[in-house]
Order: sequence, then structure tokens, then C-alpha cells
Amino acid sequence: MLHPVAKPAPAIDAIERRLAQLCERRHAILLGHGTTAIYLALSVIKRSAGPGEVILSPLVCSTVPQAIVYAGMTPVFADVCLPDCTIDPDSVAKLLNDKTRAILPVHLFGNGADMNRLTVLSASTRVPVIENAAQSIGGRSQGFAHGARGDIAILSFGDGKVLSAGGGGALLTDDSETAAWVREGASGMPPFTDDESYRLRTLSHRNLNHACIDMLRVEPNASVAASFINFVPFYRDLYFHSFPRDATLLQRIDRGLDDLNADLERRCRRAARYDDIFKPYASEISPVSQADASGVVWRYTVLLNEPAVLLALTDALRRAGIHASNHYWSM
Repeated sequence: MLHPVAKPAPAIDAIERRLAQLCERRHAILLGHGTTAIYLALSVIKRSAGPGEVILSPLVCSTVPQAIVYAGMTPVFADVCLPDCTIDPDSVAKLLNDKTRAILPVHLFGNGADMNRLTVLSASTRVPVIENAAQSIGGRSQGFAHGARGDIAILSFGDGKVLSAGGGGALLTDDSETAAWVREGASGMPPFTDDESYRLRTLSHRNLNHACIDMLRVEPNASVAASFINFVPFYRDLYFHSFPRDATLLQRIDRGLDDLNADLERRCRRAARYDDIFKPYASEISPVSQADASGVVWRYTVLLNEPAVLLALTDALRRAGIHASNHYWSM
């Protein structure tokens, strides 16, 4: 019986070329994490403009504001648009000032942020945009690939992402000087290693997030920020890694790129099925995911008006064997 010959691991620069082509950019640099890319992007900006504020959405993974803090910048939270939960350009405009160093929109759950309006704001104020496409690789909005329009853009290939390789991220840019500086900055970082220390710290970080949220469920006015912030320095080492020379990780990313279009189609078909299921409950459940607009969905997401309905629906989905969780509480 003949067995297919395993595809050899590609070179790092070959994967970088594929990513640059996919996202319509001149340069792609593989890094240890998407969070590493955010940190290095902010370091580039800080190098020329000094420390200051970064405007972002409060609906975001906590590692994003953490990276801002690690870079010596201050997170400033804008409002979001509904129903897609992406950052509101009108809110961003009101927050812009002489301390603003960057705008950091996220294509949340795969929903495309309004890059047309954000890039206009950026051009008029000379405040750069860091486009976070960690949850939306392969998506398109307003005629452009996700990751194509920010001064700098970032991708992630961690577990559970659209292209899930178990680790790694990338920074995208059209500016050769920025690309060279990022490569130099990454060269001084240790390579990503999924060892026991990393896994324990990751688990601790996740449990800390859940502990804060569980407290807010029962005590909505509880002040949990101080408890969270006190631990932030201990997680710094989780997110600053260069890309390892790991043949298995490279093969996973390469295979994910090969399968990306088919996977996106499957995700969108599933999202359409959920849309149909939730239509009779429109008064209580509002779909957030807009796969038909962007061609990508990370996690199919809904908004619920009543906490009791949220808990009941989450429990029912889990009992039916469907993974369900509550993303995101406002940072």
C-alpha cells in the first residue's frame, strides 16, 4: 500500500512570503506570538514618537492592553459599534490628542473593523494604525485583505485561532525600515518554546481572567483591576519570543495556509446554520458574527440581553457537545 510522502518543512522566509502575499503586504516577519508583534510595533512607534497613549477597543483579549503596558504606553479604551463589536471610529476621533501614539483596531471574531474611516483619521492626524488581524486571517473587508491597510498589521497562529498551528505570529508592513528594525528586535528575544513553565503561566493567566469575571458576575461593582494589574508583570515573559526554528510548527502553518480557503468556507457555512437557528429568538439573541461580510468567522458570537439567558444558553450548548464560552468582558 502506497502512503503519501510528507511535505517537507518550508523555510521561514518561504512562509513569510506566503503571508505577505496573502495579506497584500511587502514584508512579513514571523515571530513567537501575535502579542510579540504588537509589542514590537509599539516599540517602533515609541522609538520615533516617544511614549504615549494607544486607543483600542475594550472588547479584546487582555494580552493586547498588556502588550501596550509592557511597551511603556497607556491603553485608552474607545467605544464599540453594534452589532459587530468592532471599534467605533467616532469614539476614536473624540479620544485623539497630542499624546496619542497609535490606534489599534481589532477585526473582532472575524468582523472587519471600519478601516476606511480609521485610515482617514490616521492620515489627518499622522497617528499610525496597528491593524490586529489575529482573529481574521484570510478575511476581506471594504475591498482589502485583513492585515493589508494598517501601517503595521499583526497575525496569530496560536491554538484556537483561524489558522491554528499551536504557536507563532507575524508582523506585516510595507516599510522596509520598520521590517528591518523588527527583525533586529526579535533577534534579541529567546525562541518560543511550549515547555512546562510556559503552559503553567498560560494556565495561571487564563484562570486569573476567569476569576475576575466570576467575581464581577456576583459583585458587578467589585474593583478587580488592581488584583489583575498586580500580576501583569509576572506574565511578561509569556509574550516576547522570536519564531523558533521548529520544522513541525512551520509545517502546521504551511498546511494551514494550504487549507485556509476550504476552512474559511466551512466556518462560514456553520455560521449560516447558527444564524438560521437563532432567528426565532431575535428578541433575546443578537448575532454578532458577520461572516457574509468578511468571509471569515473566528468564533460565532451572539449578544444576549439577560444574564440568565446567557447562562442557560451556554449550559445548553455545552450539554449538546458544542463548545461555548463568554467572550469578552470589557477590559
